[in-house]
Amino acid sequence: MVVDSLEVLHKHIDKDYLPRDYGGAQKSVSELSDMWRTEFSKEEMRKFFNETAKKRSDESKRPGGETVDPLAGSFRQLQLD
Repeated sequence: MVVDSLEVLHKHIDKDYLPRDYGGAQKSVSELSDMWRTEFSKEEMRKFFNETAKKRSDESKRPGGETVDPLAGSFRQLQLD
């Protein structure tokens, strides 16, 4: 949604949910950014993202064999086991 002013924004989104930068009651965007940067810097989050990045599909189980492009394919037909 694109709005012309904070007044229009406040008509659609309650101030209780907006950061102070937008006339709201929550932490500022800078504070939220620092909070998330700290959260994502934790060792447990690094492990999670590193493990997630290693996950791959087993293309040998794909009907029709392995594809050259792992992003290629179609979801036109859904087969359930």
